[in-house]
Amino acid sequence: MLRRMQKTSISHSKMILYLVICDLVIIWVIAFVLSSPKARIPLLPEIPSVKSEEQAPDPFSQRTIVDSWNFAEKYDFIPVDQRPNSVRVPILTYHHVAPLPSSKSSRPYFVSPEMFEKQMKHLDKKHYKSLTPAELYNLLLLGENPKQKSVMITFDDGNYDNFQYAYPILKKYDFTGVFYIVSDKIGIPISALQEMSQNGMVIESHSATHIDLIPVTDPATLSYEITTSKYKLQSVTGKGVTSFSYPGCGSNGSAVSTVATSGYLFAVSCGKSIDHSYYGRFSLSRMHVYSNFENFKKILSGIWEVTYDYE
Repeated sequence: MLRRMQKTSISHSKMILYLVICDLVIIWVIAFVLSSPKARIPLLPEIPSVKSEEQAPDPFSQRTIVDSWNFAEKYDFIPVDQRPNSVRVPILTYHHVAPLPSSKSSRPYFVSPEMFEKQMKHLDKKHYKSLTPAELYNLLLLGENPKQKSVMITFDDGNYDNFQYAYPILKKYDFTGVFYIVSDKIGIPISALQEMSQNGMVIESHSATHIDLIPVTDPATLSYEITTSKYKLQSVTGKGVTSFSYPGCGSNGSAVSTVATSGYLFAVSCGKSIDHSYYGRFSLSRMHVYSNFENFKKILSGIWEVTYDYE
């Protein structure tokens, strides 16, 4: 009986040993198969990779470069000294972007489409950001220079050539234009104005009828020119109107007070400076742009010069 139990115990031990050896062999075979690149069998079906089609390089790829710390980098001309406690942003003023007229007296208000594109291409190459009125206001509120070179590109009067020539170029370079429109004398078709607004342009007020506000003190007239024009333009675009441009750059205390109480964040005028402050926000200085490339680059550095050399 004892011998039989011993034999049974030995046979069980052999069986266990045999099973262990079999398991080790199986594990070794699996490891060998999986370690062989040619014999490797995926545990799940492989998903074929989709090779993206090669795209032609974007000739304006520099637009996508976020160079948000380039404010202090080299300018084409040495910048003028900045006014203490100010925010430095060139506010550019255009009226007509169209072929230069034959009349010499009108030429200062025109920038040729070719020159306008050259100017925008320069801003793009130098990685400038084009500000909206809200963005400019936030900088004024903060009281600090932007980290990235910045401008605000503005147009007065709402001339049709702004839509015909300037708007497509602004879109091409992904820039925002701020268009100050005379609400009762809109020179751009309403449908075109709405298209511009839907495509990132900002539509703002340049009064209702473009009268000289300097001699106006009548509250009703000021309200119509400044406040009513705001609501008329808002009804056209369905968006808020947040800044005002004084017709002919003229204003008085009553006009400024009406602007301030009509819900505008700031107002723009004319000037020779690119430095601004929050407390002077209802009469911000803008630099007039000529159809001259060197003069344009000087403006970016705060250098004001009148030129009669139009390109």
